[in-house]
Formats: sequence, C-alpha cells, structure tokens
Amino acid sequence: MSEYLAIDPGEHPGWAIMDEIGPNRALRLVACGINKAPRRAFKVCFYEKPRILPKGQKGAGRPEDIITLAVTCGKLVGPFEELGARLEWVEPTSWKGNIPKPVHHAAIRHELGKTHPTEVLVIDNCLRGVAARWCEDAMDAVGLAMYARKHGIFK
Repeated sequence: MSEYLAIDPGEHPGWAIMDEIGPNRALRLVACGINKAPRRAFKVCFYEKPRILPKGQKGAGRPEDIITLAVTCGKLVGPFEELGARLEWVEPTSWKGNIPKPVHHAAIRHELGKTHPTEVLVIDNCLRGVAARWCEDAMDAVGLAMYARKHGIFK
C-alpha cells in the first residue's frame, strides 16, 4: 500500500493521510491531525503553497507573515522529500476558493458523509480532544487531501 500526505501549513499545521485500501486500492482518509505529521515515507506530499495577495484583496495578509509561512512550509515538507516523497503544491484559491472556513468544513463533512462515511469517523476520532480553533487546520488538510484525491494528484 502507498500512503499520501496533505499538509496545510500555518501556526498549527494541519495534516491528513490517505492510503490505498481494499482490493481496488481506493484512496481513503486514514488519519489527520495538527502540528507534526508522522515522519515516514509517503509517495506524495501535497501541500498548500503560501501566496502573497495584492494589498486590499480579500484575505491579503502582511507579506512578512506570508514569507514566514513559506519558510515554515519548507521546513514541514523538506523531511518528507528527503524520505522520497514527490512534492506537489496548490495555491489556496485553486482548491478552496474564498469560501469561509465554517462553510467549507461543513461541505467537507457533508461530501465525505455521502461518499465515504467512515472517513468522517476518522476525522472525529483523530480530532477528539483537539481545541476547536486548531481543528480548522486539520480540516483544511482533509479538504486539501480530498482535492488531491479527486484530481488524481495522489497517483
């Protein structure tokens, strides 16, 4: 089996792991969390690439903060590249647009509930006891993993 990792960088980085399960080797969410993802070899490490938005545009932050985030992102994915993972990235607007987090996270749960209800249980089990404000980071990573699965990036 091959495992795939999605990382949403930030102060408390979110991560999600998908693995090929069953006779048809379908990709399924098997774990998620915040801060340090398990250090092991993954086939692909898919992460959100920090982007500096023009001043005044919705969601634009301070360029210094985005640069710090980019450095953090490099630190997060570097070890996985050293372990042999192929690195893939996507800009935030490509995979989630400008949808507010609560709406986007509800949509993630709804979509998983329709097509892969056991993956909702994975989220609930992995995030039990995690502060709600940090669960958002893990949910972003789950959404990022779902995007990669849907678009064939995890292959």
